[in-house]
Amino acid sequence: MKTGVKVADAMTNEPKYISPSATLKQCINQMKLDRIGSLLIIENEKLLGIITETDLIQKAFAENKDITELVTTIMTQNTITINPDEDIYEALKLMQQHQVTRLPVIKNEKLVGLLTIKDVIKIQPQIIDWLIEKHRLTESTNQAFISKDYVEGECEICENRDELNFYKGKWLCSDCKRRQ
Repeated sequence: MKTGVKVADAMTNEPKYISPSATLKQCINQMKLDRIGSLLIIENEKLLGIITETDLIQKAFAENKDITELVTTIMTQNTITINPDEDIYEALKLMQQHQVTRLPVIKNEKLVGLLTIKDVIKIQPQIIDWLIEKHRLTESTNQAFISKDYVEGECEICENRDELNFYKGKWLCSDCKRRQ
C-alpha cells in the first residue's frame, strides 16, 4: 500500500543530536531542554547511533549506570535507517518490523533528517487506520494507545494525559479541541 507521501515530506529536517563524548546527564538535560524523546549520536557528520528515553530508563537507570558515563555505553548502535525518497508506508513497515518509533533518514551516507511516528501521523492522519490494524504506538514514557475512536496520550497544547483527537494538525484533548 503506497501512500504517495515520501519520507522527506514528513521528516524533521534538523534533528537534534549530540556528540559520542557526551555524558548520560548531558543527554538527559538536552532532551529535557528540547522537549524531545531521543538524540542522534553524530561524529564527523556520521550517524553512530541513537539514544531514547527508553534507553535511559531500561539501560541506564535500571542498571544503575552513573550519569557521568558516556552516551556510547547505552546508545543503540546499528540503527535502522531509511532513505528520504521512500514512501511513508515503507517507513511504517520498518518501524513495525523493528519495533521502533524513530528512523534516522540517510542519503548518500549522510544524515538528512529524522522520521518519527508522530511526524507520520501529522502529515498522513488517515494512516491511523493502518496503525490500528498493524501495531501499537509506544514512545517510552509518553505511551500512546490507538483505538478505533481515539488515541490516549499527551495533549499537544495543555500536556495533560487524556483521550486525544487529531484536530487541525495536532493531537488535542477534548477541552483544548473545544477552545480551538
